[in-house]
Amino acid sequence: MKISILPIYRGQLRKLPQESDYPQSKLLGGDMENPKPYRLHPFLVLLGIFGVLVLLVAANMHHIWSAEGSQWQNLGARADLFAGIAGPLLSLLGFGGVLFTLYLQQKGLEEAQAESRKLQAAQIRQSFEATFFRMLTLHNDIVSRMDLRDKESGDEKATGRDCFRLFVEKLRKELRASIVYPPENLSKSINEAYAEFWRRNRHDLGHYFRFLFNLIRFVDGAHLPLLDGEKGDPKQKYMKILRAQLSDGELVMLFYNMLSSPGYRFRHYSKKYELLDNLQSGLLLHGTHVGLRAGMGPLDDFPALGLPPQTEVNEEQPA
Repeated sequence: MKISILPIYRGQLRKLPQESDYPQSKLLGGDMENPKPYRLHPFLVLLGIFGVLVLLVAANMHHIWSAEGSQWQNLGARADLFAGIAGPLLSLLGFGGVLFTLYLQQKGLEEAQAESRKLQAAQIRQSFEATFFRMLTLHNDIVSRMDLRDKESGDEKATGRDCFRLFVEKLRKELRASIVYPPENLSKSINEAYAEFWRRNRHDLGHYFRFLFNLIRFVDGAHLPLLDGEKGDPKQKYMKILRAQLSDGELVMLFYNMLSSPGYRFRHYSKKYELLDNLQSGLLLHGTHVGLRAGMGPLDDFPALGLPPQTEVNEEQPA
């Protein structure tokens, strides 16, 4: 009877380890391509110095011992010599131990402070996120509670985000009925049409834009320390979450709101956080309005509206 010494697993030969499975960097226990700098421990340096001094003392003692000819002669002189040399060495060793203890304490303090900063940053982020998502929920509640009714019959025409589809149509009618200015005064035409639209629909949209403005301002004014492995401005991440909540109708209304006097304070944040990044040009009410979207944000990009120059965001919320 023959016994095979090759290991068999489920009818197949088990793959024997190859040399390529164990690269040299793993055998040596490190990364050969990116080696970490080796730092000599301070205690080892002190120990090495102490060892050298001990060897020097031993050599001198051997020389003196041999020169005297007898270990019992001048024993007091040898003892004084040994005490004179060993005393400073022991003091040096004790001083080195104190330094090493201070080094360990300093290192432990730095690690504790680093952990404390990480914990504090995590707590700040947790508190911010709790408030941010509560405000985001309130914003969605405001949208979901919107309802438009027929003035005569009182019948419900739209609710929630469907209301913005009707708002866009109402604004389109106002633009068609407004005074047509030359192309160079296009912003003036839009501003006058939106002013009339806002006068008629302010009671439905005022709360929405005020809360949205304060939600954006809350994120912008928050102090968010970076967490481990985090790069860039963390506020951008939360603004992307907010942008994802806005429907096409909301983006269209926000765009024309920024072109008018009531919503000009939004432009600073629109430029900084790209609030209209998801707004497609085909959603605008007219093809000529595409050019007004360029550079949406800085207040000096809208000289045609006749608004006062402003470089900082006013603390008051839009009307």
